[in-house]
Parts: sequence; C-alpha cells; structure tokens
Amino acid sequence: MAICSLDSQILFANQRLCGLTGYSESELRQLPPEQRSLPSDLARESQLLEQLLQGNVENVSLEKKLLRKNGHFLHVRKNMVGLRGQEGQLVSLIAHIEHLAPRKEAAKPAAAQIDSFASTVIGILEAERKRISLELHDEIGQSLTALKIAIKRADEHAQNAEAHEALNQARLITEQLMHKTRTLAHRLRPAELDELGLPAAFCSCLNKLVLPPETRVFFEEQLADARFSPEIELCCLRVAQEAITNALRHAQATQIKVELVFEHDELRLSVRDNGTGFTPPTSSDKHPTAGAPSPLGLIGMRERSLSCGGQMLINSRPGEGTEILLSFPQPQKRA
Repeated sequence: MAICSLDSQILFANQRLCGLTGYSESELRQLPPEQRSLPSDLARESQLLEQLLQGNVENVSLEKKLLRKNGHFLHVRKNMVGLRGQEGQLVSLIAHIEHLAPRKEAAKPAAAQIDSFASTVIGILEAERKRISLELHDEIGQSLTALKIAIKRADEHAQNAEAHEALNQARLITEQLMHKTRTLAHRLRPAELDELGLPAAFCSCLNKLVLPPETRVFFEEQLADARFSPEIELCCLRVAQEAITNALRHAQATQIKVELVFEHDELRLSVRDNGTGFTPPTSSDKHPTAGAPSPLGLIGMRERSLSCGGQMLINSRPGEGTEILLSFPQPQKRA
C-alpha cells in the first residue's frame, strides 16, 4: 500500500510494497513515476487518474508492470481511491498494489490448456485462410486473366458493333471479378506481411479500406525495421483490422489513429477512435450496451492476443471514443 500525491509521487509506502519493489521507503519517495512504470502503463494510468481527479469515478483499477530495483518487472494490479479533505476536495491518493504472480501461477494449468486450444484453433483458421488466398490468387486469378485474353482475341475478330459491345461488357465484368478476387485474397492473407513486414502490411490494408467521405485514418509506426514472429505480426494486423471495423461499423468514428511502436523491449499497438464509445463488457454482462461492438469480436481479439503472449486492454466510455491497446513484452523476434 502507498499514499501518493495527486501527481502520483509516493508520500508513504508500507513494508510490503518496499519488499515487492526492493526499494526502501525513502527511495520510493524520491523515485519519480516515470522510473517506476513503463511509458505505456504510465500513459494509461494518467488517463484513468484524470477521471478520478475530475470526479467522474470513485476509484480506478488497472493491471501494469512495476519496475523493481533490480531492473525486473512485477505484474501487479493497482487500485486507487481518493483521500478527501474536510471540504471534500481531493488531497491525496491511496494506492493498493496487488502482486498477481501467485494468482497467475495457480491458474496456469487451466489457462495453459485454454491458450493451447485457442492457439491451435487460430493456427488452423489462419492456415485455411492462407490456402484459400493462394487458390484465389493463383487458380481463379489466372483463370480470369486467361478469360480476359480470350475475350480480347474474340473482340479482334468480331464482325459487327453488337458483338463488340457484348464482348466489351464481358471484359468489364471480368476485370471487376479480377479486382474482387484480388481484394478477397488480400483480406484473407496480405502478401506484404510475409514479404515486407508489418508497416507495409498495415499501409496496404488501410489503403484498401472503403471509408465514408468524412472519415480519416492515420497510421504511425516506430519499429526501426524490427521483425517479429509470424504469429505476433499477424495478431497485430488482425486486432487492428477488427478494431477499425468496429470503429466504422458501430461507433460512427470520423477519425481513427493507429500506432505501432517498439521500444523498451515492448511491442505496442494502439487503435484509437473518436466515435460514440461504449461501456466495455464484463464477464457478467449478458447483452452488449448500445453502440458496442459484438462481444464475440472482442473475445476473439482478446483470445488471439493471449495465444501469442500479448495483453489487450479496452479503454472506452460512452461519448468519449475507444482505444484498443495491445502489448507484447519482450516479443519473439523473427529468426
């Protein structure tokens, strides 16, 4: 447990927290917040803390990584409530920090079986997507190309205007089918992902989006040419695609920002929109809230992330947009 100032500076820390972090109480009091947390965790915590300071919520809770003195990280849950003065104003914060490792160790056997099953199912689905994509590109695509050539040759020998017109219509239909086939093949498995990497695959997918006239999508990446395992790269792409689809289909977003960053040995994906927002579902929710994406879609995103060793968070409130955060601590690099 700790008592903190409103800018998250530690004022008091009990012995349990000192034991977890390896710091003495005096060292914790002098340690700035940015030296206790990852930048992504600190940004999330600041957003939640702002809601508490504005009086929108009574308490906040988040899972994060806490930096120990020896340089290692602890996976913890941090719960914060405000401590008010005599006139009702917030004067400080009480933070309860729970080490999640013991609980996670107890849940590992069942979780490992679930993760293994989810990973197997996702692997089978992606293998089938890849097979169908290749068949669309190689077999159907080549057949349509041959058909287009045959139509062109027939047009060269047509004897009247009616025949020319009919063959021209057939050529146009064939070209439309070729375009649709290439689009389907790309959606199933973007070739750029294997050949050129994540940024190229993201740009290709975003360029192929059919957007309402008033909607803009922005993409920023800081990967420094880093490549990761095929499973992690594909997970990032699929989660981003689902998040963007949800923003367009359910949230009426007019601006979507996608960020892909690799720093401090952590890969992070953020998809943030300015749409209607929603109340993220809990395990007890039986029906989605108005404007919320399909629970199955959210579950699929989370399961895919977990099967690759990632962590996904949903930050959203009605009327305040949505942010999907996906992180991979120490992601497996591509060989």
